[in-house]
Formats: sequence, C-alpha cells, structure tokens
Amino acid sequence: MEKMEKISAADILWQELRQICEQSIELAQDLGRHLRRGVAAPQLQPLLEESAELVGHLRGGIRNLASRGEKVDSAEREQLLARMRVLLQLEEQIHAQLGSKGVRLNTPRSYRYNAGSRARQNCPAPTESNRI
Repeated sequence: MEKMEKISAADILWQELRQICEQSIELAQDLGRHLRRGVAAPQLQPLLEESAELVGHLRGGIRNLASRGEKVDSAEREQLLARMRVLLQLEEQIHAQLGSKGVRLNTPRSYRYNAGSRARQNCPAPTESNRI
C-alpha cells in the first residue's frame, strides 16, 4: 500500500492564497474592462465590494500564514509575490481610472498606495533654515 502524502495546513493556506490572488486579479481585469467601456459608477459598486472582500481575505490569509511560524517555502512565496505585484499594479490602474472619472473611493490612508512614502519624498530634508 502506498503512503499518502500528508498535506499540511500551510500547504492548504498557500493554495488558498494563490486561488484568492488569482480571483482578485481576474476581478481587477474585469473591473478595468468595465471602466474602459464607460460603465457607470453605481454599476461598478458590487464589483468593487467583491474586490475589497477578496483583498481582505488575502490579507487575512497572509496574516494567518505568518502567525503559524512555519518555515516558508521560498518558491511559493516568490510565486505569490509575483502575482500580488500584478494585482497591485491592476489595482493602482483601477484607482487611477476611477479617480480620473471623479469617483472617490473611501479607502483608509494605510491602504492608499505608497501614501506615506510619496509624502516623505515631497518633503524637503530639514536644514537650519527650515527647522521648526
């Protein structure tokens, strides 16, 4: 009788994270297509809510995986990071498209892309003449 491979909880979490990330990417691509076609903002709201929910699940899954303290498979991590970069790029494009159409998104400051780092880049370094 062959031994069955044990599937660890971490393996299941990685699989779930990959699936959620792929669903998020597909939804972001769908949102982008709707925006390019000129779909009205009220019609986009359900998709935006679904996107926010998926991203929340993705964040929760990452937090759960990190809290387990198990060794992270670097190949798995890199694959997920690559897909998350794609998702982030799509989300930034969607936010820019929505903003250009005058649609305001109610996003907490911590979720705004590079909000803190951009603000720091625009501030001059303290000198003797501009110190408070």
